Amino acid sequence: MKRGLIFLRVAFASAVAAAAVFLALAVRRGVDTDLMSLAGLGRDHALREASDAVSGTVALIFEGESAEDVAKAATAAVGEFGGMIDGDPQEVLKAIGEHGAGLLSDGARALLEAGSYDEAMKGSLSRLFGPVPPVVSVKRDPFLLCSEYVESMFAAQTRGWTRSGGFVRKSHEGREYAMLPIDAGKVAQSRLLELKREGELSASRADGVRMFCAGPAFHTAVATANSKKEINVLSAVSAVAVLLIGFALFRSFRFAPVLVVAQLSAFAVASAALFAVFGRPHVVTFIFGTSLIGLSVDYVYHALAGAASEGSRGVLKPLTLSMLTTVGGFLPLVFAAVPAIRQMAVFSITGVLSVYGFVVLFVVFGFARSRVAVAAPSCAAGCANGVPAAARGVCLKALLLAVAALPAVVPARRLFTEDPSAFYNPDPYLKEGDALFVRASGAMGGRMAVTHGANLQEALENEERAGVKGVSAVVPSLKRQRENAALKAKLHEAKGAEYSAATGIAVRKFDAADLPADAFLDPEKIPCLSWMAKGWNGRCTVTPVPEGFESGDPAVKVYSVRDALATLLAGMTYEVMKLLGLSVIAMAALFAALFRRRALSYALPVVFGFLWSFAALVATRTPITLFSFIAMFAVSGLGVDYAIFYRSSEGGGKCGAATRRTVFFSFLTSLIGLGALAFTQFPVTRSMGIAFAGGLLGAYLAARLPFRTGGTPVPRA
Repeated sequence: MKRGLIFLRVAFASAVAAAAVFLALAVRRGVDTDLMSLAGLGRDHALREASDAVSGTVALIFEGESAEDVAKAATAAVGEFGGMIDGDPQEVLKAIGEHGAGLLSDGARALLEAGSYDEAMKGSLSRLFGPVPPVVSVKRDPFLLCSEYVESMFAAQTRGWTRSGGFVRKSHEGREYAMLPIDAGKVAQSRLLELKREGELSASRADGVRMFCAGPAFHTAVATANSKKEINVLSAVSAVAVLLIGFALFRSFRFAPVLVVAQLSAFAVASAALFAVFGRPHVVTFIFGTSLIGLSVDYVYHALAGAASEGSRGVLKPLTLSMLTTVGGFLPLVFAAVPAIRQMAVFSITGVLSVYGFVVLFVVFGFARSRVAVAAPSCAAGCANGVPAAARGVCLKALLLAVAALPAVVPARRLFTEDPSAFYNPDPYLKEGDALFVRASGAMGGRMAVTHGANLQEALENEERAGVKGVSAVVPSLKRQRENAALKAKLHEAKGAEYSAATGIAVRKFDAADLPADAFLDPEKIPCLSWMAKGWNGRCTVTPVPEGFESGDPAVKVYSVRDALATLLAGMTYEVMKLLGLSVIAMAALFAALFRRRALSYALPVVFGFLWSFAALVATRTPITLFSFIAMFAVSGLGVDYAIFYRSSEGGGKCGAATRRTVFFSFLTSLIGLGALAFTQFPVTRSMGIAFAGGLLGAYLAARLPFRTGGTPVPRA
C-alpha cells in the first residue's frame, strides 16, 4: 500500500512537471482573442474567409480642414508603414505597360464587344489630347487602353479616393481626409495600442489634424490588453479572498502552500492540455477557467478539514462522488462543435482531475493532513442557532422560490440575444474611427462575396462570371485577358490606319492567339503585383459587394458578416442549451444510481443554481448569451459539491458542523472569486460573472434545505 502510494505520487509529480515544461514551450504560440475565433467560424469556411478579409486590414484616417496639413500628417505615417501595395508604384505601371496586352476597362470592353469601334477611337483621341498625360507609353499602348485601365483599376481599389504619395485622399462634406491602409499582420499589437493612444491625443494638435484608427485589429489589440489586465486583477482578488477566508476557517495560513500547489498543478495540467489539443486556445477559456479556483478550494478545504475530523476514508467518498458528478456534468461539452466550448470542457475536466489527484495523494493520504488539518477549528455539537429546522426550511424555500420566479415575472425573453454587439463593447474612440471610415469611404455595409476556385485563376473567372468586382476588377483572369487581347486586335485592324493618320502614332496589327504568356498580367508571377493576390489565400477571394447584390453561382457566396455571425451564434446557443440538457440528464442518472431515494436532495442545488443564475441576469438586465449558459456548467459542478458535502454532514455532531462550516467558507471563496467576473468590461465574462454569483448563491442556499431521513428531520447547524 505504501509503495503503491509513493509510486502514484511520483507519477503524478512527473506528469505535472512534464505539463509545466510543455506549457512553457507552447505558450509562445500565443492565444486567440478575436470574436470570430470565439464563435468558432471553422465550421463555415466561407464566413471564416470573409471574416479574415475584414480583419486583415486596418487604416489610419487623418481628418482636417487643410488638405496640406492632412497630407503632411499622412506622409509622415507613410514613412513608417508604407501602404498595402508592396513595391514602387512606378514598378507597377512598368509591369502594366510590359504585360498589358489583355487589359481593358469595363467601359472599353463593352464598346469593343458591341463593335462600336468609332466611339472607342473617339474616346482614345480625347484621352490622348486631354489634360492628363498617359500613364503607359503610347508606343506600347497607342489607343491608351492600358492607361484607361490603370485609372479604372485604382478607382476600383480605392473606391472613390484619389491615390497620392502612398496614401489615398478625399474631400467629404467640407473636410479633408487622407487614408493609409496598413497590413495588420505586419504591425505588432503593442504598436497598434500606441497608435490608438496617439490618435486619442491628436485632438489637441495645433494644426487641427485628427488621426483615427479603424479596423478590427485595433479592437482585438484593445480587447487583449484589457483581458490581460482583468485576468491579473481577478487573480489578485481571488488570491486575497482565498487567504483571508482560509485564515478565517483554519485560524492560520498553513493551508496556503497546499492550496497554491494544488491550483498551480491543476492550472499547468489544464493549460498544457489546451495547447496540446487546440494549438492556440482562446483567452476567454482562461477567464472561464477561474471556475477551477472554486473547485480547487472546495477539494482542498474539505480534504484538510474533513480528514482531520472524519479520517481519510470518511472524506474520500464525498470527494470522489463530487469529482465524478462534476466531470460528468462537463463531459457533454467535449462533444460541442464550437472550439471555445470544447476548450472550456477540456480545461475544466483536466483541471478537476488534477486537483482531485493532488488532494487524494498528498492531502488525504499525505503529510499535509497532519501538518495543516489539525489547525482547523472544531465546532461544538451545539452550534445550532436556536431556530427550528422546520422554520428555517420554510424561510429558505420561500426565498428560493421567490427569486427563481423572477424570470417568469419579468419579460426575460427580451434579454436573450445573438447580436454580436452583445459580446463586445467597442472602445468609443475606435467606434468613432470605424464610423468615420464608413461615412467617408462609402463602405458597403459589411456584405462580402466569397468566391471559391481550385486556384487563383479559376476564382478570378468565377468572379467575372458572377459580376463580382473583386480581385478580377484589378487584374482580370488570364482567360479574360486573352479575350480582351482579341478585342484589341479587332480595334487595331478596324481603326489602326485611321487612328495613325489622325495622330501620327504607329499602330501595329497583332494576332492575339500568337501572344506569348508573358504578354499578360499574372499577379502570382510578377513580383511587384504580388499584393494583388493577397485577396487569395489558396481557397477563395473575398470582396465587398453593394447592398442588393446576389449571386446564383454556387462558387460565389454572399455574406453579411454581421448577420451571418448572428445566425451562427444563435445556432451555437441552441447547441449549448442541448448540451446543458444532456449534462442535466447525465447528472440525474448519476444521482439516481448513487443516491437513489435521496437523489432529489442532491439535484435541487443544481436546479436552483440554474434558476438563480437566470434571475440574476434578469435583475441586472444583462443580455443572456450562449456564455451565460456555459456558466451554468460551472454552477452545476459547484452546486453538486455543496450538496454532496452538506448531505455527508447529516446526523449532526461535531464532524457535521465542521463540514458545513467548511462548505460555507468554500462557497464564500468561490462567490468572491467567480463573482468578480461581473465587474469586467468584456460582456462575455461580465455575463458569466453575474450568472456565477446568482447561481452559486442559489445552489448554496438550496444545499442548506433541511431534508428528512426516515421521517426524522435532519438537524442543521
